[in-house]
Amino acid sequence: MYQSKKIGVFVSHIFGDFQRTMCQGITDRAEEYGYATEFFASADGEDFGAYANGEKSILRIPRFEDFSGVIFISGTYLQTDIRA
Repeated sequence: MYQSKKIGVFVSHIFGDFQRTMCQGITDRAEEYGYATEFFASADGEDFGAYANGEKSILRIPRFEDFSGVIFISGTYLQTDIRA
């Protein structure tokens, strides 16, 4: 089976210094090793409201077999049961 050089990153939102710094650091390091980075973000950070109830659905989007690895930035998610 062909394995792509691709890293999947799951983050609830990409606003704020922590998220921006973390995501940029992952992208920069992956690029150094010849990996592409794909981000899966479930919220924009403006208004979580009932949107937080759909956080788990973000995990069903990618085909995990297409990735060499996955990073889950669990502390950014509102739903504590999906935090690792």
